Amino acid sequence: MMSTAAATTTHTIEARISLEDETRCQQILALWMAALNRYDATAMDALMRFPHVRLSAGKVTVYDTPGNNPMNLFDRLRQQDGWHHGAWNETKLVQS
Repeated sequence: MMSTAAATTTHTIEARISLEDETRCQQILALWMAALNRYDATAMDALMRFPHVRLSAGKVTVYDTPGNNPMNLFDRLRQQDGWHHGAWNETKLVQS
């Protein structure tokens, strides 16, 4: 009996973001983190694209429009955990 399964070929392409685009993305991330640490939701929204997809703690959250940042989260974190700022240990830009 002959197999009717189609052959599958996988190709890998090494896509790289340009140095200019990477520099600009890193600048935008730095501006966003500064806005976060100022608790400035308006500035954060201005730097984001919508709908905005957030992956955190194993959950996916979609913010369809500006004005939906849960800024009360930071109040709770400050009160419960003494949180005072956010920072990245590293950033890695990927093109998808």
